[in-house]
Amino acid sequence: MTTISQDFTLYHYCDEIVLNSIILNKEIWLSDINFMNDSTELKWARDLFVKTLKENKNKFTQGFRFAIINSVFSVDKHFLPLIGCFSMNGDLLSQWRAYANDGNGFSIGFSSNLIYEGLGVNIYPITYNTTEQSEIILNELINLFNLWKKDCSSFFNLSIGFAVDLNYLKNPYFQEEAEVRIVRLVVKNEESNQFVDVGGNSKINTINPLPIWERERNGQKIKYIKLPILIPSHQVIREIIIGPKSIIEADEIKNRLDENGIENVNIKKSKIPYR
Repeated sequence: MTTISQDFTLYHYCDEIVLNSIILNKEIWLSDINFMNDSTELKWARDLFVKTLKENKNKFTQGFRFAIINSVFSVDKHFLPLIGCFSMNGDLLSQWRAYANDGNGFSIGFSSNLIYEGLGVNIYPITYNTTEQSEIILNELINLFNLWKKDCSSFFNLSIGFAVDLNYLKNPYFQEEAEVRIVRLVVKNEESNQFVDVGGNSKINTINPLPIWERERNGQKIKYIKLPILIPSHQVIREIIIGPKSIIEADEIKNRLDENGIENVNIKKSKIPYR
């Protein structure tokens, strides 16, 4: 699957409460992928995977087909992607309506490179085109099959990665969102039967393991982590766009940023005439 290799500004739409939390606490919440806005979040890509495998079954042995199906449909028992949803478009009416208090909120622009290099996460742009999705799946299956014939142990590790990456193929009805995800993969501790964050390293610093929290929504418990975004000598937040219906002025936002040591942020008003 494709990751972002160039530096982009990634926008997170939110209400004023979330904006203040990000400014004050310098953290982004990454949440369980199973509770996103798309009701077919995991099913869509897995259905397409099965369809692609069936349509091309003569390209693969039965043993490989069984192995890759097992990897895809058992991955949830061992790994859980915790994600943050961003957009390549920082001033989109549908996003203001859905995620930013009906236009009264904000769009926060982050540096993709600094998030990737310093926060211990991966960044994946969502693929929406079904033809492209099928091609991606088939190419990955061919690569995995070639590996399967040579080295089964390496195949197992990469097949898990393939199973996780299917999460970044999404129903084309959501294409307007131009979504990009930042992802932290947590793993199941077999002894405690609980998911844990294992930390790691980045290009900038050591990433310490983070506690996994739970919050309740509509009677369901949602796992999440609080991802620190404070990187010394680096400016992660680049821009804040004030929603089209918000009455808050740019000077007020600048004062909040200054009070919390966040400098050199471009602040502007949405250009959308929405009220």
